[in-house]
Amino acid sequence: MESQTNFKWRVTKYNPAFRDKNGIYTLTDDWTCPSEIGNTINGKPFTMTEYQRVERAYIDSVQKFMEESNTDSLTISEIEYYLTEEDRKSPLYNEEFEQLSLKNHSAVTTNEVRLICQMILRNFLWCNLDHKDEFFVKFGWDYYMYIGSHAPCPDAIHFATRTGLFVEEWEGE
Repeated sequence: MESQTNFKWRVTKYNPAFRDKNGIYTLTDDWTCPSEIGNTINGKPFTMTEYQRVERAYIDSVQKFMEESNTDSLTISEIEYYLTEEDRKSPLYNEEFEQLSLKNHSAVTTNEVRLICQMILRNFLWCNLDHKDEFFVKFGWDYYMYIGSHAPCPDAIHFATRTGLFVEEWEGE
């Protein structure tokens, strides 16, 4: 079956003005992982509050893209767990994570998608999420998020940019 995700975006916290001609982000003094909370980055302390603000922007943007694509559930694929006992002691750990029953090919609700995205962004889990051939969300390293939809999603794009994220058209798979 041919994919119907005619619209694809790279959604990140990275300003595309700082990409080189090959699309590589050239500013190196930026956080790329929640484990950097507490470090000084670009002359400023990287705080839990700042981390949570950015994380919320990513997760809320996923929700907006889902809404505008008329998608209320997604299917998990290629799941990999990284959550350890040590992670359960972290201030980033959320007890709601334990309530999720996640496995390949299982459908997840909008609320579960929120928690799954949170786990992925906190490096406790990795997977792909999609709805048939009409919608997908994929995460890459260093806070790269890729979204594809059958719909152009102008409201979701506007929402994401208002939260401080950058939405770029993307040619990938």
